[in-house]
Amino acid sequence: IDTAGLQLMLMAKRSAGRSVRFVNHSAAVLRLLDLARLGGALGDPLLEDAAPATQEAR
Repeated sequence: IDTAGLQLMLMAKRSAGRSVRFVNHSAAVLRLLDLARLGGALGDPLLEDAAPATQEAR
């Protein structure tokens, strides 16, 4: 995902006129949302599965 993808997510959220939920965020998307500090703007709970983090730590 790049900044164009972030813009599309924000525009979809704003123009829907109702609640929009994005699900199954990849680890890369979660990192980018955190870097851009957009988790709050999207209003989604951003949860990542603990399994990938455990594998990376090995």
